[in-house]
Amino acid sequence: LTGTDTDITDRKRAELLQAGQKRVLELLAEGKGLKAILEKLTRTLDEQETGLRSSILLLDPVEKQLRSLSAPHLPEEYTRAIDGISIGPKAGSCGTAAHRGTRVVVTDTFTDPLWEDFRDLARRFQLRACWSQPILSQSGEVLGTLAVYHDRPYHPQPFELALVEHAASLAGVAIDRTRANTALLESEAALRQSRQKLRDLTGQLLTAQEEERRRLARDLHDDLTQRLAVLAIEAGKLEKRLASSPAPVLKTVQEMRENIVSLSEDIHRMSRQLHPSIIEDLGLVDAVASECVRFSEREGIRIRFSHEEFPEKLPRDVALCIYRVIQEGLRNVVKHSGAKKAEVNLQGENGNVLVRIRDSGLGFDPAGLRDTGKAGLGLASMEERVRLVEGKFRVASRPGKGTTVEVRIPLEK
Repeated sequence: LTGTDTDITDRKRAELLQAGQKRVLELLAEGKGLKAILEKLTRTLDEQETGLRSSILLLDPVEKQLRSLSAPHLPEEYTRAIDGISIGPKAGSCGTAAHRGTRVVVTDTFTDPLWEDFRDLARRFQLRACWSQPILSQSGEVLGTLAVYHDRPYHPQPFELALVEHAASLAGVAIDRTRANTALLESEAALRQSRQKLRDLTGQLLTAQEEERRRLARDLHDDLTQRLAVLAIEAGKLEKRLASSPAPVLKTVQEMRENIVSLSEDIHRMSRQLHPSIIEDLGLVDAVASECVRFSEREGIRIRFSHEEFPEKLPRDVALCIYRVIQEGLRNVVKHSGAKKAEVNLQGENGNVLVRIRDSGLGFDPAGLRDTGKAGLGLASMEERVRLVEGKFRVASRPGKGTTVEVRIPLEK
């Protein structure tokens, strides 16, 4: 009679370890919290052999203290007692391992001098042996410790030391990755916050700019133009009194009166450009139509203006935004496109207002302009104004194919 006996303990242990390691890596890839990942790791270790109980402590690099993170099979009272212990040359297995940066094996906590300050805890919870492996980052920095406890005096076998060393390495990867992800998220949040602050500041600056323009326009209209009007009247009276004067004298007075009138008209036009009160008086459609006529006469470019089902009344900030975008868009036609004609269209559509400014000029590559950092303030200010009223801004252009600026603003917002 011949019999065989095969020890499959090692194979089962390897299978359990492989399954646990796989799950740890899956949790890491899924972006799970560090506590859940390390909890799975310690449970996997505890399943390897009866009587083993593992724990993971994280090092506070500022306070030089270890904080309990995962110890699923240790008494809760014990984990609370060691939470916050300081590292040092004689601070139990974990505190000493973190201090040295190397493995510490204590086969009997009741007699080992490293456990002198923690002997009462060990006796109370019958923790007779403990070996601790420092958890290191990729750069060699101590991140924490991984400890394994036994309920009787015990010296770990080589495979057990290798097992804990491997688990500590895996824990280091998890901690490193989690901290990197956390730092990235915090960095992104800080970037979003700074961008929001910048946008808020830009909005405040634009609002302050409009208020200052309003004030200057009022001063120009109510003060300077009135005083010039008085001067023009006085010059007219003087011209009548000097009707019989020599021709050169009369011509000088006439030219003076004409210059005063021309200056008054220029200041009045400047006042309208600073603050288009026509929007409040006649509405946005008439204000844009008037601006297109004046722009066409001033710049010698034919502007075709049209509007379809456009709302008669708009919120003040929306109306002013559209007016300023059209002003800037027409200025860009003159400065950059080389076109001799352009189109401006206002349209109402399904609770939105649409604005299009189109020319058939030189065109450009919008993406290339952004990449080279050569985009001017004009487009940026237009886009920012539209953003402040919850709208969308789009520029479509190609070299030699003209440019279309499109703005869509939802009125329900």
